[in-house]
Amino acid sequence: MSSKAKGDDGQNPKTLKLGRKDLTKRINEINSQLQELEKEYKSISLKAPDKEFYAAQRSEDISRLNDAKLRRENQFKEKKIIDIELSEVNQQVGAKEEVVRKLKSNLKYKSPERVDDVIRKLNIQLQRMQMKANDERRLRQNISELEESKSKIQDFVEGEEEIKRLKEKQKKLRGKITESVQIIKAIKQDETAAKSMLDQHRAAEDNEWTIYKENLARRNNLNSEKDRLFQERKKPERAIEKTTASAWRF
Repeated sequence: MSSKAKGDDGQNPKTLKLGRKDLTKRINEINSQLQELEKEYKSISLKAPDKEFYAAQRSEDISRLNDAKLRRENQFKEKKIIDIELSEVNQQVGAKEEVVRKLKSNLKYKSPERVDDVIRKLNIQLQRMQMKANDERRLRQNISELEESKSKIQDFVEGEEEIKRLKEKQKKLRGKITESVQIIKAIKQDETAAKSMLDQHRAAEDNEWTIYKENLARRNNLNSEKDRLFQERKKPERAIEKTTASAWRF
């Protein structure tokens, strides 16, 4: 039997001492790794997005968007009514201008005052001048025709006044259409802004959820790594326990 004592497992005490040193070093390395993992674990924020906050924000954004859509639709309806009314007035102007044009083409004089003046002068001729019967009859016929033309002249004057009134109405309706177009443009801008805000808030919430899920996955991975290291640490710990028991037996 050798003069150098051995443990029950056949290992020399000096060898056991050296093995324990390496095992302790490995345990310390693993503990250091675990501390770093724990530090990293605690540094990872795991705050889930505020569902109630985003739900309220989303509800407000959708309400703004729907309000803008409703205002735009109502304004389009108002504009359509004005468009129809303007189209009718345009037709009225065209028809009235045609009537007045025809009246004007058959009128020698364009105002009742001018006709009255001509009739007065012709009556003076009848009273003061001696003329043949045919000439007198022709003159009286002219006076009669002029008298009759006064009603047509009145129709012509009233027609021109009606055209003037209709064109004034055209101008007002076109102004309303221009105003309506500007209102619709402004509402569309509100609608675009509301939709953009809704998209931004949705993107912000999605981004928070993405970060949350990524951090959760990182934490889970760290936990798995810590579990692996805990299991790995048990090996040298058990080995030390074993060498310690052997040393005591020695």
